[in-house]
Amino acid sequence: MTADNVLFVGNPGVGKSTLANCLIGRCVFHSGVSVGGGKTFEFQQHRHHNTIYFDTPGLEDIRRREQAAAAIETALKKGGTFRIFFVITEEEGRVRTSDVTTMTLVLNAIKDVRPVYSIIVNKVDTVILRLLTESQENQDEFFGCLNSGKFCTNSIFYCPFRAELKSQENAVIPLEPDLIEFINTAPRMRIQLPNVRSIELDRFREMFARLEETIELLKRDKEALQAQLNELQTKFNNLPPPPEVVTRRLPPQPPARRRSWCVVC
Repeated sequence: MTADNVLFVGNPGVGKSTLANCLIGRCVFHSGVSVGGGKTFEFQQHRHHNTIYFDTPGLEDIRRREQAAAAIETALKKGGTFRIFFVITEEEGRVRTSDVTTMTLVLNAIKDVRPVYSIIVNKVDTVILRLLTESQENQDEFFGCLNSGKFCTNSIFYCPFRAELKSQENAVIPLEPDLIEFINTAPRMRIQLPNVRSIELDRFREMFARLEETIELLKRDKEALQAQLNELQTKFNNLPPPPEVVTRRLPPQPPARRRSWCVVC
């Protein structure tokens, strides 16, 4: 039986190695705190039952960017059925441009087919998680920034911050059932060797700058719209009250008289 491939991609420090270890149930990938760069510095894979898990370095790590790109390409060129997960983090409720850049560059390396992928927003602060889950407006804004690159997905999961994992080396804890279900039922795509090309690392800075501008424009558009709504609300509040409508009761009317009709044949 052909194995299913699960590929975790993410920049340094987002927790993708820890997530993979927790999913497998034991430590098979190096994880934990690393000063100045990512803990994962080489291509790693592990087969668990009928699934092969791939853990790759992050493109944001300048010192190991080429090595990271080669590792991701190696994983994709294995071919077969893939569930691709981009693991990212938020900053005060904002999408990090480096994460969107990484997603765009990696997905752009899959040619001739429409990329199918999922996003796990990891380590979400409790307050931010509440703001995202309780406000459709906040969700739409965050969703729009996540999909501000070339590609788009609605397969997104918000994973709350776990204090017991903070600064821990090679930690393994049980995952929430809804996260396990999300990973197990995530959309899959078929990748063949001819569909994979090199990641265009030389475009990282250019794409980062362009996406930064796009996300800033989205933010400005939202602020401009909100300003217009506030102005309209102020004008509405300052309108004079409508004139009072005076109603008069009509005097009681006498009951209508019945008429009898006689039809003469």
